[in-house]
Amino acid sequence: AQIAASEKVFAQYTGNAGGAQTADTTNIDFTTKVSDSHGAWNGTTFTAPRPGWYNVLASTIITSAINTNMFIWINGVKKFNTNLSVSTQAHSHSGGAYLNAGDTLTIRSDSNCTLSNSAINHWIAITSQGN
Repeated sequence: AQIAASEKVFAQYTGNAGGAQTADTTNIDFTTKVSDSHGAWNGTTFTAPRPGWYNVLASTIITSAINTNMFIWINGVKKFNTNLSVSTQAHSHSGGAYLNAGDTLTIRSDSNCTLSNSAINHWIAITSQGN
């Protein structure tokens, strides 16, 4: 069914498998559903159900004492730094993008690292704006 431009889209997930991330390759996973209005998140990828601006808020924590940046990737292309350098402390990220219906959005680290498996410190929330 077609989604109306005025219809709000939202997804929130927590936790992860504590997996190893390969720089600019591995999509960060968020595995436990809190809410998902349109089933748009599949564990590692958000697929826009309608065109519009989407805000992305997230928090990640890694196990090793390195600094890495988290980036928003759209349709497999690195697009935006989420304006955060991550270390062994939990850090929040924010960003957003205009997506057409069917466009995909993922989050990836620009360094090799391992995620900490923490639902409290590891989460993502994606919400749509009006048209």
